[in-house]
Amino acid sequence: MMSSRPKILLSCYACEPNKGSEPEVGWRVAQGAVDYADVTVLTRSNNQETIDASKESTEGISFLYFDLPRVFRVLKKKGILGVGLYYVLWQIAARIWFRERIKKFDLVHHVTFNGFQFPGAWWGIDQPILLGPLGGGMVFPAEMLGSLGSGRSKERLRTAIVRSFKWNPFWVSYLRSADRVLGANVETAKLLESVRGGEVEMMLETGYEVSGERTKVRDEVGSCEVLWVGGLISRKCPVMAIEIAERMFKNDVDFKMTIIGDGPMMGELRALIREKKLESCIRLTGKIPKEEVERRMEKADVFLFTSMRDTSGNVLLEAMARELPLVVPKHQGAALICSDEHAVLIDVVNPEQFVEHAAAGIRKLAKDQGLRKRMGAEGRRRLETNFSWNRYHSRMKCIYEEILGR
Repeated sequence: MMSSRPKILLSCYACEPNKGSEPEVGWRVAQGAVDYADVTVLTRSNNQETIDASKESTEGISFLYFDLPRVFRVLKKKGILGVGLYYVLWQIAARIWFRERIKKFDLVHHVTFNGFQFPGAWWGIDQPILLGPLGGGMVFPAEMLGSLGSGRSKERLRTAIVRSFKWNPFWVSYLRSADRVLGANVETAKLLESVRGGEVEMMLETGYEVSGERTKVRDEVGSCEVLWVGGLISRKCPVMAIEIAERMFKNDVDFKMTIIGDGPMMGELRALIREKKLESCIRLTGKIPKEEVERRMEKADVFLFTSMRDTSGNVLLEAMARELPLVVPKHQGAALICSDEHAVLIDVVNPEQFVEHAAAGIRKLAKDQGLRKRMGAEGRRRLETNFSWNRYHSRMKCIYEEILGR
């Protein structure tokens, strides 16, 4: 007997369990959709080993694995532009390679990568197309460019490229032909609306599964432990984290700051910490295993997020799950995720103002353990209510049904 469930093809270039970020998104979307649809995931062959080795269930999910010939993989070693080119070529080649199999599906949903610039290569097919939630339409705030130094010209160029997309006839035609397009934040949704000529539904592109009670491991005495996690790249503004630490140090705040992550700015940050004589209060760990990041979150008191260009900020959800009060910029994905009840939201005016207000916010939290606990508990409650994967799947099921007319 043939299944009456819809047959959905998920385009998930990134799809791996327990990896965080976009690979985790691809994996979670597939696991949720299998409850109400026959799911096939189109993903990279490179992901198969991780998927096969995972203890998480793949029951009911079929996989189509594909990669470009080995000669093309050198592109992935050429930085972000090389990875982007490989991704575009992969999408086009996968569409051609599996063109006959696509016909058996009722719906094609492009999930990852979620960048609005090239959400798959699904133009011209007979099946309904769902794109997103798409991100990437936000730009680095002009008033904060002074915090970037040598990265300023790169961000200005990216801003010009983002704003030029609405004059790309191919991209415009593709976006208009899709049956449904979702925006992951306000900035991207507005960009997509300007192209499609109508309202674009906004929906966070990720979620987080909260399970069990948090184990209390924080010390009730001692220095306030401030945690920063992310790639050490200019748009994440790790230099401002060090400047915030310097401001707190000068104001005699009893704190320790741990910066977790790796990237091209590592050497610059090490030198800056030495120059400002902050070795006693800032630790740079480099890249560490996901389990160790989670353990350090359990022990931290405050989570600092300085990124000035992010679709959402998956790491914020991880911090909320561990009942960490947040100090974040009041814009883009962070503003969508956070509220005043569990986060110190800082208006984005200029770098000096951000550093001053962030340092003041952490200082207030460092002195008031009761406030930290109340804000942390509210953050976890907000996460469970608004950003759980169960909520994501319920909403996505409704979207699938609306598209398919069920």
